[in-house]
Amino acid sequence: MADDYTVRRERVLREIAPQGPYQKDLSPKGSLDAPIVDLINEINNSPGGCIYTTSSCSGRITLFTQKPGQRKGGRWEVCSHDKVTYEEIANAIHATSSGEKQRAEESSTQTGEGEVESKQEHEESSSTRRNDEEDGTLTTFRFEPFILCCECKDLATAYKLLGVANRTGMRESGIMGGIRRVLVGIRCSLRMEVAVRADGKALIPPSFTRFLTQQANQKFDENTRKTEAFRAEFKRTFYGRDKGKNDGGEVKDGDAKEMLEHQQPVHVFCLRKDTQKVKERLKQEGLLPKRLRVVPAVLPSHLWLSSSSSSSSQN
Repeated sequence: MADDYTVRRERVLREIAPQGPYQKDLSPKGSLDAPIVDLINEINNSPGGCIYTTSSCSGRITLFTQKPGQRKGGRWEVCSHDKVTYEEIANAIHATSSGEKQRAEESSTQTGEGEVESKQEHEESSSTRRNDEEDGTLTTFRFEPFILCCECKDLATAYKLLGVANRTGMRESGIMGGIRRVLVGIRCSLRMEVAVRADGKALIPPSFTRFLTQQANQKFDENTRKTEAFRAEFKRTFYGRDKGKNDGGEVKDGDAKEMLEHQQPVHVFCLRKDTQKVKERLKQEGLLPKRLRVVPAVLPSHLWLSSSSSSSSQN
């Protein structure tokens, strides 16, 4: 009978398979991000079956509008997993929406002598409705970098994957340990977040919009380089036949211990009630160096939800 890890892994791989019977993904987009499809497949099909992805995003540039404190709802003005143009961003921040322009034009052509509402009155009415809808809203311009969450079969594999992340500049990565599951979150610090519109009115001039667009695109290029470096290092580490790696692709405890001696201090995050059990588990496997801290903490919401859901969310 298959263990719990194998059951979870097989279910996720079946659901996100391109030609599978489900082709199911829990992200709003409903599919894997095209720039990292090959990387996701390489991770999920790595030798030994000791790792699989639970959530992912290749990196994106977004404009999102919602009311402060609002936990659900809101709307995407722009959501791109590629670089964007100044015109795309400027139109969303500064220009009247094309839909309102079209409605005003249709009204002006349909208004006859017997109709009370004039074109000017229609525009004023549309403006009032727009202001009511936008009242209290905040639009934020963001660049969000590549992020990946994986479940590993054991802690040794988790350390090996964390080493790949550290060597390729993903310095905000970490292990989220537990009794039943071992998760690795991989991320970097290439973020940008700026409020650009409030109550439907632009907070910044077009010149600054152009600057922000340039900055976001530069970060996107750097994000692509880091992602490609991570992919190359992952293939070398998990698929390579270098010294210290066995032919089956599985990591040995000795490999993980040796890696720990050369990398930066590692933080293992877990639920407070599991802290002592996690420490004991690490000691049993010989993976509790002096520089490692077991920190009781709340997991980031996007990783917690993806790890506990029945399906993968790869957005």
